[in-house]
Amino acid sequence: MKDKLPPTNALPYRRKTLAALISSSVFALQTAHAAPVLEEVIVTSTKEMQNLQDVPQAITAFTTADIEKQGFVGIDEYAKKIPALSFSRREPGGTSVVFRGVATSPISFGTNSSSSVYLDEQPITSDGANANPRMIDIERLEALSGPQGTLFGDSSQSGALRIITNKADPSGFSAWIEGELGHVEHGSDEGGISAMVNIPINDNMAIRLVGFSFEEAGYIDNVLQSSPGGLYSPGGTFDNRDNLEKNINSGTESGARAALHWDINDDWLMDAMVVYQKTELDGFGDTNLDVGELEHVRYNDEYSEDEWYQIGLTLEGDLGFAELVVSAAYFERDSFYQADSTDYFADFQSISDRDQVNYNTSNPPAYYDVDFMFYDFGNINNYSPTDFSGDPRGKATEDSEEDRFSLEARLKFEGDDGEWNAIAGIFYNKTTSRTVFRSGVNEGFEDTKAFYYLNNLACAEFERDSNGDRIGANYDATPNAHPAYYACEQHSLNGKDYGSWSNTNNWFFGVYDSEIEDMAIFGEANIDLTEDFTVTVGGRWYENKRDRKLFQGGLAPDDRDPIFSEDLVNNVGDDKVSEDGFVGKLGVKYYIDYDKMVFATYSEGFRSGGGNSVKQRSVIPDSYDSDFLINHEVGFKTSWMDNRLRVNMTYYQMTWEDIQLQVDDPQEDVFSTGVINFAEAEIEGLETEIIFAITEGLEASLTHSYLDAALSKDDTVISQIDGAPVVVAQVEDGTRLPISPDQKGSLGLEYNFQNQWFGMDPYVKFDYSYYGDSVNSIEGLGATAIKGSVVKQESYETMDFAIGMSNEEWSGSLKLENITDERAQQFFNQRWGTTQRVSINKPRNLTLTVRRSF
Repeated sequence: MKDKLPPTNALPYRRKTLAALISSSVFALQTAHAAPVLEEVIVTSTKEMQNLQDVPQAITAFTTADIEKQGFVGIDEYAKKIPALSFSRREPGGTSVVFRGVATSPISFGTNSSSSVYLDEQPITSDGANANPRMIDIERLEALSGPQGTLFGDSSQSGALRIITNKADPSGFSAWIEGELGHVEHGSDEGGISAMVNIPINDNMAIRLVGFSFEEAGYIDNVLQSSPGGLYSPGGTFDNRDNLEKNINSGTESGARAALHWDINDDWLMDAMVVYQKTELDGFGDTNLDVGELEHVRYNDEYSEDEWYQIGLTLEGDLGFAELVVSAAYFERDSFYQADSTDYFADFQSISDRDQVNYNTSNPPAYYDVDFMFYDFGNINNYSPTDFSGDPRGKATEDSEEDRFSLEARLKFEGDDGEWNAIAGIFYNKTTSRTVFRSGVNEGFEDTKAFYYLNNLACAEFERDSNGDRIGANYDATPNAHPAYYACEQHSLNGKDYGSWSNTNNWFFGVYDSEIEDMAIFGEANIDLTEDFTVTVGGRWYENKRDRKLFQGGLAPDDRDPIFSEDLVNNVGDDKVSEDGFVGKLGVKYYIDYDKMVFATYSEGFRSGGGNSVKQRSVIPDSYDSDFLINHEVGFKTSWMDNRLRVNMTYYQMTWEDIQLQVDDPQEDVFSTGVINFAEAEIEGLETEIIFAITEGLEASLTHSYLDAALSKDDTVISQIDGAPVVVAQVEDGTRLPISPDQKGSLGLEYNFQNQWFGMDPYVKFDYSYYGDSVNSIEGLGATAIKGSVVKQESYETMDFAIGMSNEEWSGSLKLENITDERAQQFFNQRWGTTQRVSINKPRNLTLTVRRSF
């Protein structure tokens, strides 16, 4: 059996041992005359300290030194080095993290993620809009591929990304301050400053303070263009000359962290921490390819702000019979964006134009009720909710609040003979959120047919459920009816007279409230059947409760959030869903010899079901079930040539059942989105990581991922409209899953010179990465008329080069990223209509970094 980390019941000693092990792993290869040997990397992916090579699953890990030397800032950088990880970015502020191709859409509203993001002990996952902690003073980054359902639970269906911060250290004082200055080609300058100080209070207690502030370069220009108009409505009535700006996507990012560590006694320790980060963008970094490579057209100002903080407390202690870890954390996040939606409104105007022509050319004139696009309001005929008088200028805003409380307690047991160990724990999480979305026409809305449509709709009678609660507008009511909610004769809406109830520009609003509670009991045991053969058994029982409420309408005043009791509300929803279940894990590992281990694992992952708060006329079902991922994988982790060469490979085959898929209602005038369950997918792949200490000072690394992710069955989801069947979603066997490429890889070369320059140890490094082609969504889904077809996102390659020097007091580096100035099409975003917005990578850029350590 391979040697294990030495057991100890002294928790503070164990923490220092971990720090020493990590430190030795980090710095051994940086020493000028180090032997060509690879050192251990210690991870806590199984919620206990283990050598990376002893963990029977695919894990990619980066230490503090790796993160700093690679220049990781966020997911754009480290995703290149993690073979199983893919991501997509949509502007504004949306990032989807995907492991092993388990994805159906990069744009999600109220759904659950297939992978989780952890900051220390707490999940901070938000599907399609994950927080992106800046990688400053980070102890370790761990990417766990494959289902992590037993130890990490819901939303760890396909993997987990763990960002682990450095903790305060009582063993001694340390500090550093770092400055950074850079320039982006075709863009502007950027730079910032960061600092850390670790202060021992006494032999048992220390505090650690971290802060940073950065100016981010812009490289997208907003260029001149006239308004687009509709299908038959001529454009050109206005342009965007008042919004022209170069490098419009510049921004700022700042943050701070304070950590306290206390070795209470020989058996107990405590870590407490507060983290804060704020990101502000002056514009968005997507481009219109039909306009220019680094250009887009916007008719309104765009900007965003994302602010969050986390408070965490962890207590570890030795109970004699077991080690106890209790962690609690609170996370709060507020985000806001304003986006130009002129193209979006132009597409809606085109729908109105088309139907208006059909109405006028039919003989006799066709009657359109609300099931189509028009409604006869007695003596006010032919008003359309999407007729903006030909050439609208529009914008949208979204204001989101989220708070999350998490608590986990776990016990670690170990047999006296060391032949078995086990973890058992409980987990609780409660997340509440509110999102307010508004969409409106900038100017002259009160003169449009859409405005009068909404005014008359506000006079319609409202249907009620069996409890007497309002559930939606009765579109068959006439303006002269005595409505159940708004009395027309009282002229009560916003205090305005009938027909001009509001001078707002608000065409649509949606207020979405969500409360999620997760509870779980989990455990995992490792049993050594022989000196070389270990069996792992694990499981997790979970119970989830989802409560989602919404109300939607229009004509809300511009100076406040919509109010249910005062504004026009034409749709409400209140869905409560509760479910429980169990996922399991079974694994084996066998040591061929001290340096070579093979393993096989069966594991399960899940995403909780939920409710669809859709409009009453929608054909999307009221709720959807959990989906499950069943994973089989085999692999090996080996070291060769006296630990100079490390080769790790994992082959996996996964079946994704009852897939949760977000779809649009196929009725183009309903404008509802929900989640359905459908079909299944088969996913298989091969992940490879190789590191080779070629000579003293020269090291090479290689990562590669092969992936085949596709639907494995034909499936058609059918609903009914007035007794007639309508297709909600229709997919074919073999349809490719989106976001993830079939091939992804990286190559790194680093040479540490054996002779000092100016009293410093110099190095050079080169990195190459390849990202294969992918698609932006699933082919064959029902959608609104304004949504385009599936787009292939082409493959791309990037190269980086860096040179640096360091000693105990000073370090510096000069890094050239994206040497060939590649334009990577990271995501084609069709949310804003038929005009595609493409998120791209940063152009070629040069950065100088200097650090002074104390």
